[in-house]
Parts: sequence; C-alpha cells; structure tokens
Amino acid sequence: MECTLQYIPERLHNNIDREIISKYSVGDIIYRRSSERELNNPFASISLYEISNNIGSNCLKIISLEKDVLYNILKDNRFETYDDKVVCTLKIKSLNEDCQYFKVFNVEKNQIKYKCTLALIHDPIPCMYPHCLFRIILNNEVVVKDNYNDTLKRIKELRTKIRHELATMVYRRSIEC
Repeated sequence: MECTLQYIPERLHNNIDREIISKYSVGDIIYRRSSERELNNPFASISLYEISNNIGSNCLKIISLEKDVLYNILKDNRFETYDDKVVCTLKIKSLNEDCQYFKVFNVEKNQIKYKCTLALIHDPIPCMYPHCLFRIILNNEVVVKDNYNDTLKRIKELRTKIRHELATMVYRRSIEC
C-alpha cells in the first residue's frame, strides 16, 4: 500500500525496498506523542496494549525526526499534525543478547503464574516507515484493545512492572545554564 497523505514527507513513506528493523543498540531513540502534562511519564494512565511509537534512531542511524511522530497518519482525521501534543523521547537502556528490546516479567496471583513479555516491534505502515510498538504478550496471548479487560487489566502487579520499565526509558533533558 502507498501513502496517500500528501503532507507526509516522502522520507517517511514505507517503500518496499526498506527492511524491517529487528536489532537495536543501547542508546537508540524512540519517540512518542504525549500531552504536556503527561510528558514525564506518558505511560502512567494509559491502557497497556500495543503502544504506538516511532523509531528515532536505529544502531545510531537516524530513522525519523522528533517532530515526525506528531504527523497524523489516519486519513479519516481532518488534520495534518497533533498540535495539542508534545514529543516524549525514550532511550533504549538495555537489550538482550540478540540486540532486541525484550523484557520478561513474572508474577503469581491467586496461585496462578503469569508470564508477560514486553517487546519493541518495528511495525511500518504506509505513511510511517519508522512506526513501531511495544507489544505485550501475556501467557502467549498478544494483549490488544479487544482483550485487554480480560487479560492484563486484571493483573495490577504486571501493569505496575511494565509501567515502571517504560518510565525508566523516558529521556529527560536537563536544562543547561
């Protein structure tokens, strides 16, 4: 599929000859849209299922610019950019031995063991090659909007661990005088 939104720069289009990103480096950047008031922790109050972001850098190569995550990529919306949002920058701090962002969380609740994984997945779409998401898998089931209430929403301990992990990735710029 081709991008039909004229205001999206060509460099962001998902051309067929571009590869899926599967390996990362510590220090790589991810951008997320956020409200100004949630900037320090944009994950504190959202429902935790496939969390949409943009890859900013991969193996220290620039994939997208900070402002690119503010483009509207839904053609049914009648606006080009999210003017009411700001950019939250995340920085990858650790990876597994395969250079992938993949975290495992285990809890036991009411004598039932739960295993939850959090993985960064490159998920290019026609108008946004750098689109990615944090995918959450609970006991081998991908957590999505339709099953959230019956899966992860019922296990507060796991949600707390995932929120903490994501919050530690938020890059807070210091003000220099």
